[in-house]
Amino acid sequence: MHKCEIFKMFRFLSGRKARHTSNEVDNIKSHKNLHKNLIQCRVILLDGTDLSVELSKKAKARDLYEQVFYSLDLIEKDYFGLQFTDANHVKHWLDPTKPIKKQIKIGPPYTLRLKVKFYSSEPNNLREELTRYQFFLQLKQDILEGRLECPYETAVKLSAFALQFL
Repeated sequence: MHKCEIFKMFRFLSGRKARHTSNEVDNIKSHKNLHKNLIQCRVILLDGTDLSVELSKKAKARDLYEQVFYSLDLIEKDYFGLQFTDANHVKHWLDPTKPIKKQIKIGPPYTLRLKVKFYSSEPNNLREELTRYQFFLQLKQDILEGRLECPYETAVKLSAFALQFL
C-alpha cells in the first residue's frame, strides 16, 4: 500500500475529509513550479511608488528595463537607469546585457531604484513632457537629500516654479 492510500484510508476511518481534492493539489503544485522559475523585482520609481515585476530567473536586465519603461510609457529611455545597492552599501547600475541574478546578490525580491543616469546638457532637447517630469523628480530628490547643493534663494525660486508646474 502507498503512503497516499494509507492517508486516504486513515482520513476515511477517522471521519476527516481532505482539505484539498487531488485536482486542487495538482493546481497548487503547478502554481509553485511556475513561481519557482520566476524572480520578483521591486522597482522604486522617482515619484516614490513601487512597481513589482515578475521575470524569468534567466531574464537579462534588459527585460526589466523594458517592463519599467513600458509601464511608465517612457520613450526617451537613454537618460535613465536602474540602480541597486550591494551588501556593502555601494550603489551600482544594472547592466542591461547581463542576467539580473548574476548582478544583484540581495534578494529576491530584488530592489532597484529608477534614476536619471545622464543629464542632458540642453534640457530643451528633451522632447517628452514625461521625461522632463522624471528629471524634475530626480533633481528635487537630490536637493532634498543633500546630494545637490542649492542656495536658499534658488530653492525658493525652484519651489515657485514647481508650484506653477502643478
